[in-house]
Amino acid sequence: MKIAIIGAGVSGLSCALELKKHGIIPTIFEKRSSVGDNLSYAGMWPRILFRTIEDPIQYLSHKYNLKLIPLNRLKKIIMASPNKKTVITGKLGHIFKRGQEIYSLENQLALLLNLPIQFDTYIKSIQEVKDSFDYIVVAQGVNIISKELGVWSSTFNSICRVSTVLGSFKTDTSYIWFNTQYAKNGFCYLIPNNEKEATLTQIVNGISHHELDFYWNAFLEREEIRFSILEMRDMEHSTGFVNPMQVGNIYFVGNAGGLTDDLIGFGAFNAVESGIIAARSIVRQSNYHELMQPIVDDIERLNELRKVINTYANQDYDKLIGFLKTPLVKQLLYQNPLFRAKQLSPFAKWLNKKN
Repeated sequence: MKIAIIGAGVSGLSCALELKKHGIIPTIFEKRSSVGDNLSYAGMWPRILFRTIEDPIQYLSHKYNLKLIPLNRLKKIIMASPNKKTVITGKLGHIFKRGQEIYSLENQLALLLNLPIQFDTYIKSIQEVKDSFDYIVVAQGVNIISKELGVWSSTFNSICRVSTVLGSFKTDTSYIWFNTQYAKNGFCYLIPNNEKEATLTQIVNGISHHELDFYWNAFLEREEIRFSILEMRDMEHSTGFVNPMQVGNIYFVGNAGGLTDDLIGFGAFNAVESGIIAARSIVRQSNYHELMQPIVDDIERLNELRKVINTYANQDYDKLIGFLKTPLVKQLLYQNPLFRAKQLSPFAKWLNKKN
């Protein structure tokens, strides 16, 4: 059985690792020259966005025998709108390192995999490989091939600035800012890498690249951010739906499969699981669509919340943060281990129909 995996990111490596467990060695193509992005950054796995009630680290270990080590536990989130602020504490999730460090999520998977990867090989079109393999797993992290095959539909397009900043940080504490003046219906966030370094990111929808400097400077000035910037990168980011997620012998996983939620934009957990599910589907000849449906349903529910946020002005963000800071709501949403954001989707769907 000849299997190609296009992309050695989180979803592609997870798929390859599961195939290896079944005695299948795939051909892995990666356009970069190494595993992991050359820009080091930190990413969150927020508990309230997970499909599973179980802790995601334990879930991956119990269900798939995949043991991953987070950088830190996330115990505090400070959320701010133009005129309101709330502090949320508890077992809020995990922080993972991304990039080329040996302890990054990508390199944890690569070390477990321990297979050759064809680096510096950019597959621009599915036509380059479709006749050479029995199965192809598209795991590029972008929607190029999804669009080529006409299965991609965008839900949220943005320009992102990801920076590494120097300062003094608590390793279990993250910050999130909402303000239409510098983020429109996106947001900004800070996630610590360690006590002296953090990832500071701005996500702005509905603007072009040349406008981003204006919004970035407005963000730094409005929030009085004075960190030293070590490195910085700008990029386009698109979330959306892929339907169908399998076209003949071609499987879509991770962000290439539309599995990054458009509410907050964190998709690493779904990337890991989708890669494993695709591998098992190929090996067992099972229905990939059926296996992926619970994850897709979650993405669709979160999309209802995103559509509500897309209508927000700054006074709405103030109301939201004011609502989230009330003790009863804090206890219900963040101290309740059974609560997930998707449970708000019926109300969000009602609001979207009303509007």
